[in-house]
Amino acid sequence: HGYNLIILASMLAVQAAMGRMTTAIVPVALMALPATMLGVMIGAWTARRLNDRRYDRVVLTVLLVGGIGLIVRSL
Repeated sequence: HGYNLIILASMLAVQAAMGRMTTAIVPVALMALPATMLGVMIGAWTARRLNDRRYDRVVLTVLLVGGIGLIVRSL
């Protein structure tokens, strides 16, 4: 969990330093935080229960399905 929190906090800090963090974005980021943390917990739970090869397959499948969904929605 610590790694993900560091990455997310770093990205928020970079966005703020670049001037992209507006008052409109802060509430959205806060609303996304519970879902983000849920995803982190599900990923950690899954990683503990699967071997590395199977976990990689699950992650790549989820990314592929998500990517296809984004492409389909953009058409």
